[in-house]
Parts: sequence; C-alpha cells; structure tokens
Amino acid sequence: MRRWWGGLRTAGRLARRDAARSRGRTALVAVMVGLPVLVGAAGGTLYRSTVPTPEQDLQDRLGSVAQARVDSYAGGPVEQNADGRSGGGTASDGAQGAPSLAEYESDLAAALPEADRLVRTLEGYGRLSTADRAPDQDVQVRQVPAADIADVISVPVGEGALPTGVGEALLSARWARTLDVGVGDEFTVDAPGEDPVSLTVAGVLARSRGASDVVVVEGTLWDPPTSVEPGQQVWPTWWVLGEDPVTWSDVRAVNAVGSMVTSRAVLLDPPAVDPLPGTTARLDGRTVAFGALLAVVAVLEAVLLIGPAFAVGARRSERHLALLAAAGAERRTLSQVVLLGGVIVGLVASALAVVAGLALAAVVVGVSGLVADAPPFPGLRVLWWPLPLLVALGTVVSAAAAWLPARRAARVDVVAALAGRRVEVPPRRGVPVIGLLVFVAGAVAAVVGATFARTALLVAGVLALELGLVLASGGLVTLIGRLSPWLGVAGRFAVRDAARQRGRTAPAVAAIIAAMAGATAGIVYVASDQQHQAAQYTPIGQVGTVAVGASGSIVDAAQLDAGDVASASDVLRGTLPVDRTATVSSVQFPGESATVSYWVQAVTPPANVCPLFSPLGGDTDLRSARSDPRCTRSTGGSLAWVSPATGASVIVDDGTAIGLLGGSAAARAADALASGAVVVPQALDLQPDGTVHLEVVRTEGGQSETVTAIDVPGVAADLGNVAQFALVLPPAVAEEIGAGQRPVGLVASTTSLPTGAEERAAVVALATAVPELGVQVERGWNGGSSAGVWVVVLSALLLGLAASGTSVALAAAEIGPDLATLAAVGAPPLVRRRVAAAQAGVLTIVGVGFGVLTGLLLGRVFVTAGGNQWDVIAPQLVIVTPWPAVAAILIGMPVLAMLGAFVLTRSRLPLVRRLAA
Repeated sequence: MRRWWGGLRTAGRLARRDAARSRGRTALVAVMVGLPVLVGAAGGTLYRSTVPTPEQDLQDRLGSVAQARVDSYAGGPVEQNADGRSGGGTASDGAQGAPSLAEYESDLAAALPEADRLVRTLEGYGRLSTADRAPDQDVQVRQVPAADIADVISVPVGEGALPTGVGEALLSARWARTLDVGVGDEFTVDAPGEDPVSLTVAGVLARSRGASDVVVVEGTLWDPPTSVEPGQQVWPTWWVLGEDPVTWSDVRAVNAVGSMVTSRAVLLDPPAVDPLPGTTARLDGRTVAFGALLAVVAVLEAVLLIGPAFAVGARRSERHLALLAAAGAERRTLSQVVLLGGVIVGLVASALAVVAGLALAAVVVGVSGLVADAPPFPGLRVLWWPLPLLVALGTVVSAAAAWLPARRAARVDVVAALAGRRVEVPPRRGVPVIGLLVFVAGAVAAVVGATFARTALLVAGVLALELGLVLASGGLVTLIGRLSPWLGVAGRFAVRDAARQRGRTAPAVAAIIAAMAGATAGIVYVASDQQHQAAQYTPIGQVGTVAVGASGSIVDAAQLDAGDVASASDVLRGTLPVDRTATVSSVQFPGESATVSYWVQAVTPPANVCPLFSPLGGDTDLRSARSDPRCTRSTGGSLAWVSPATGASVIVDDGTAIGLLGGSAAARAADALASGAVVVPQALDLQPDGTVHLEVVRTEGGQSETVTAIDVPGVAADLGNVAQFALVLPPAVAEEIGAGQRPVGLVASTTSLPTGAEERAAVVALATAVPELGVQVERGWNGGSSAGVWVVVLSALLLGLAASGTSVALAAAEIGPDLATLAAVGAPPLVRRRVAAAQAGVLTIVGVGFGVLTGLLLGRVFVTAGGNQWDVIAPQLVIVTPWPAVAAILIGMPVLAMLGAFVLTRSRLPLVRRLAA
C-alpha cells in the first residue's frame, strides 16, 4: 500500500511541475475544460434563481398582511394542490343558477375562521392608452376598497402614493414606462362593458414580479355583480385579513364551496397531501434520451479537443519520462504522470470555473434587479449539490483526454528518447476497420430508429456513429499521407507529419469531424423546421390585405353595428393606402346566448374521413396515417373574424368581401359565392355528387342536437384562417338554415403594402374610434429568418478553428527542429508559414469533408425523427438542405484555418540542435 501510494504521490508531483512548466498548454486545457463548467454553473444557478423561495413567493402573491386570497367562483366544488396554483373540479350544469354575490360571500365567511374578514376586489381586463400611445395589449385591472388598499397590494409604492379616491390609480413600473407617464400624468382605461375612463397616476409600484398592472379605488370602473358565475368579464376575488391563519382544513372547506385558495399558513407549512393527477412535472423518456445524447456528444467533443494538448505534452516530456524509466520507474508510473496531469488541470480549472460561474450569476441577478421592470430573478439561489458534480465532470473530461496519451507515454522507447530521437508507436491497423464497421452499424441503427420512432435505437445509433468516426479518424490521416508525392514541399511536409504524428492529429481530425457533423445536422434541421413552419402558416389573404376584426379578450363584438364598421372604414382610408373595403359578417342564430350556441359544419363523407377516426379504418397505424391526406388536412390558424357567441366564425358573403382577399383561391371562392354555392377548404369535404352536406348543431346545458341538415352546391377553395375550417356561406344558404348575419369586421385591399408607421397610426386611430376592433396587415410569413442557421454555422467555424488552431499551435513547437533544418539548407523564411497553413489545411479539409457528409446524413435522420417522435397526426417535416450555409462550412472553414495559421505564424526561426535518428 505504501509503495503504491508513494508512486502515485511522486507521479502527482511530477505532473504538477510539468503543468506549471508548460503554462501556455496548461492554460489552453484549463480554458477548454473550464468554459463548459462555467456555463453550467452560471446557467444552473440562474435557472434556480428564477424559482422564488416560499417566503418570496408568499410576498409576491399575498404581501405581508393578508392571510389568504380566495379566487373567483369555479362553478362547483373543486380540489387543489397546497400551493393553490393548480386544481380542478366539476362545474355545475347551471340548472339551479349561479349563487348571488351575497350568498356566496356568506358561504365563504362560514368556511373561514370567524376572527377574519373578507375584502372583496373586482378584477378584469382593459386596455391602456394616452394621447399618443395605445399599446395593443390587454392588462389586468384590480379594483380595491380604498380603506384596504394598503393591505391588499403586495408590492410597495416606488413613486408617489396610494390612490385615495375615484379618478386615481396605481401603475406598475412596466406600464408606466410603456405609456411614458409618471405621477400626476393622465391615461385612459378602456374596460369591458364600461365607457373609457380617464385616470391620474397617483403612484408607481416598485419593480417586482408580483406587481399588478393597474390598481384603482372601489367605484372607479365597475359596480359589484349581482351573482357569481364562471367566465365573467369582471370577476370578484376576496382577500382574507385578520389574525387567525387559514389552515388546510379551511382551504378544503372553501374548495367545497367552489373557490381555490392561496393561504399564507399552508404555503409556509405545506400539508402532506398527494398532488392532483396531471399536475406533477414528468420528463418524457424521449426528452431524457435526447438530452443524454447531447451530453455524451458534448463530452466526447471536449475530450477530442483537449486530447492533442496532452499528446504534445507527453511528447515533449518523453525525455523526463525516459529518465524516470531509466531510474527504475514502472510503466504504470509513467502513465500516471501524464494522467494525473489531466486530473490536476481539470480539477483546478473546474473548481475555478464553478466559482467564476457563481460570480457571473450573482452579477446577472443583481443587474437585472436594477434595470428590469419585473425582475426575472427574485433573488440569488444556489443549488449546491450539482456543483461538485460539475467539478467532477470537468475532471473526468480532462482525465479522459489524457488517457490515450498516458497509455502511449507508458510505452516510451527509453533509449531513443534519451538519445533525442523521435519514435512513433506503430498504429494498430485493425482500429480504423473496427471504426468503419461501427460507423456503418450506427448509421443504419439511426436511420431505422428515426423512421420507426424508436428513440432508444436512434440514440444508440448516433452514439455508435460518433464513436466510429473517432476510431476511424486515425486511418483517415494515414490514408491522406499517401497523397504526399503529389504535393509541394509545404503540403508534403504537413501530410507526412500528420500521418507520422497520429497521436496528435487523429484526435484533432476527429474533433473537427464531430463538430462539422453536428453543425451540418443542426443547420439541416433548423432549415427544415423553418420550412415546416412556413408551410403551416395560413395568411389572411395576399400580401397587403388588411383585416379589421375583434380585438382581444375585452371586446364585446356583439355590440358592433354598421356604424362601427363604417367608422373603421374611414379610419383605414385615412391612415392606410386602401383601395376597396367590404364588411365581413358571420352567421347569427335567433336565441343565441351564453348558454345556447349553434355550430355550423360541413359533414365530410365517410370515405374521406381519416382512417384513425373512422369505423372503416381497420388496422391503419399512426405512421401510415401521417402521410394520408385525409389525416393531415389543415384546419387553418387563428381566425381573422370571430363570432362572439361561439368563439368561432362561419362567414356569410356574396363574394364581395372574399374577393378582396386576392389570389386564385379567393377569386374562385368569390365566383362560387356569387352563384350561390358554399365554399369549403378541401375537395375531401365535398360529397360524391359535388354537393356539401351542412348540419346545424344546437347546444344547451351540455346537450347537443342537430336541428337542420341540408345539401347544397359546393366549391373547394382553401381560404386559410378566414373562417372556421374556411366555411363560407352565401346569404341564401344562411337564410335557408335559419341564420341571420352580424357584422364582425371588414376587409380591405391596398394599393401598396402599408409601412410600419402607417400600421401603427391605424392601430392608434382605430383604438380611439372603435375600441372593439383591431387591425391586422398581412405581410406574409416572416418567421423564416436564416439567422438561426448562420448562428450554427458561426459556432461550427469557431469550434473547428479552435480544434485546428490547437493542433497547429501544439505541432509548431514539435516540428521546430525540422523547420530549422529546412531554413539551414536554404528554405526561404515563408516556408514556416506555408507549412503551418498546410498543416491547418490537412486537418480541416479532411475533417470538414467527412464531417459535412456525416452531418447531411445525421440531418436527415433528425428531421425524420422529428416528424415521427410525437404520437400525433402532423404533416411530415420536409428535408431542406441550406446549400449556401453548407458551402460556407466546406469552403470557409479550411480557408479561415489556413489563413489564420499563415498570418499568425512567425516566418523566421533560429537554428537549433538536431540529432540524427
């Protein structure tokens, strides 16, 4: 035991001295090891810091006074988790009617401690504006009794004071900045069911995550409702004030009445209850598998990048190792010297990186608290237990990178090393063959796993493919060495040196291959995903089309009339380059109400229904259904015009409005509507005789029945998100099914695409003239930016340059005697630079070439897996190869590496002593 420990201690001391002597190489390894550890420590700490402590969460939600907060009536008894964030229950069917406000508050008071009292607040959504600003966004407004406002508001006032009467308001710091207002300034609140109200800013709340958008005094906007109903536009909530805590039994009693509760006592001392089904976060097995794959590939890349540094370090230490062997050291001790060098550097670098990561996270948290209106971090929270794991991971990566050089160091030729001769251990010929076989097997497994949605097989295949590349990289270097007779002096020197020093060049080539393969696969996947998103985009109409429709959740579009639409048309003509406008109307059935709704649908023939949802489907599986047009049909995106009764929209038009959408589909639909035919999105919706089977379904009290069914002429024309399932009825058919019309907006064509300034002016003007309406200008798909692709390309270039630069820089010191000999026999000074450029070219051309080919294969595998990974029916991803980005990697990487090596290498070198082999 003592002999073993003594040898290990001696090896560690020698490794520490070697690391201190080779400061440049040690610093390079430390940066490569420490940077990922720093990112992990900082990222993990910042992520942890986004989650508030129970005390911080309590302050954000309840402040420092209230015992509890009772949510609005849910429609019946509910169940909830201890934190009050999740829950559910069975709502009543409304047969007995909703309880009155007084009755419900009496039931709540009976369920809560007697010594506490309820303070009612009213909440709803509204829109804020000033004379020159009208943000198109809803805000939550809270109306609080003046006497209790200090106890209910959980955030201190940063500027000004609390409102004391009607006409005053508190604003959050975010909305004060958005509206550019301060204490004493005025702004307007447009709330549902009320006329716009002008208010004065009495105070601005401090920056906080829990700050309310707007707080006003009781009586400013709304009167209390007479009853409590789920889904009210203005709903009551209650704050429990007093000395007695609201216990878990009190919470359950309130749940039985019909509301969820956030309790101070329960948050501070949660009861031992099981979470509700579906409320616990569970990691999907596929997500875990892909995460593990990325982690393993990242570790492998780090090992490959660091490996050449230890290989050169071991080469430069051969004489010292040979002296140890001559003095009687065992081969195990020689190996331990190099291996412990990796352990020492990795341990120190990882520990320092963890400290630096924590410091960086502290700075980010501190700065965000000073500049953000709603700081994303409640405070600095450090999760300590992963930090030692990060240090251990960095140490293991560094040790793994030093393992192969350590094995080679143990086989040092003592006589040759002491004589100053370089002897390369002959490579094992079977390793590249094994690597090629592993690569092929991994590629086959990855393709099969992606095609048949077998995540485990896919992950195993990708890992085998990467390992096969690493094993085969040495053989690639040797193969390239056979090209030396056809190259010039610099190229011949670089190729032969690379083939002779496989221990240094093979890991660098493998690192470049892995980096370029990952980057190429990434850009193929990103480009394919962008193409998929663009294909799913459903425009309103041609570029330049303007749609005016219901705006946000505060709108009561049922109040729209012809005068509102005419006012909106005047606004558009005054602010936008409008050519023509037309009113858009949806169906309206007599007797529609909050409890009675009508649904109009075009019934698809049974033969055209997706087999998975049809009794005729047989044994159709999900994989084949994904490529079946009956299953992958588009249902449109967000609707441009919405009916207030159903939240959907079936448009009634004679062709005038639809014709303004532009395009061949709209023109065909307009002609069909003018002739009295119904427009459906796809030919699959047409009956065999070319007609459309329409049904009107009436729903009341949870019961549905078909009240009308007719067959009418139909035409298929895909109109995107114009109507629910793009169903458009001519007026005669709407009248035949017993429906009238109601205006829901208008459509306008333009002579030119409106500018951003013109659109903003239209938004502000329309918000003033008809607050119930908003403006959309069709500008086409704008989510396909190539920035993501080029970010991946840039990252790949940087990583590849790091790998090639590291290898070239480390080789420079080793081939110094050879270059000095060339200079002595008459080689010009630029030879050194040309040799360095050639070395970089050998590494990058081989690595980039094989890496891009591998990446194209992996990209197709990942795109195929992305289309098959979810148990849903969705159109397959289309494989898109961004050839400009691929060409940038193929050409840019070698050019940049060679240019950098040529420019950064000194051309002159003093002659050094060289021993003959």
